Order: sequence, then structure tokens, then C-alpha cells
Amino acid sequence: MKKILGLVLILGLFCAASHYEHNYTRYDCKVVEASPKGAIFEDRCGWTWAVEGEGYEVGQIADLKMHDSFTSAYIDDDVIKKVVKK
Repeated sequence: MKKILGLVLILGLFCAASHYEHNYTRYDCKVVEASPKGAIFEDRCGWTWAVEGEGYEVGQIADLKMHDSFTSAYIDDDVIKKVVKK
């Protein structure tokens, strides 16, 4: 029973580390273009990110919760999981 518990603990730690490694937040992104269909955000590094949805206004600030699509070396394929408006 102790071996199974140890295995479950190790597997859980591995999954938590993987989640932490591939999910991140881009803070203080600014809406540079807005339409009824969505918005384009610009982060502090100058990268632009498009998101679909309503209720965005030019100049609005938000944090973008991102996922790196399991390719940490490439930023081009990262996706927005959630927008947290400020």
C-alpha cells in the first residue's frame, strides 16, 4: 500500500510541475484594437495576441493567462486560456 501511495505522490508532483512549466501569465497587456468580434492585446514586450469575445475597449488593461502548447522554446504558438480584466 505504501508503494502505491508513493507512486501516486510522485505522479502528482510530476503533473503539478508540468502544469507550472507550461502555463504562465502575461501581465498588464493593453488592448490596441477592439471590435465586436474580439480584441488584440499588446504585451510589454511588444508581442500582440488576439482574443475572441465581446466587451473589450481600446486602452483597457488585462492579464493574459497563457499556455505554451508544450513548446517552451517557441512563443508563436502560445494560446490565451483566460483574460483577467483589471
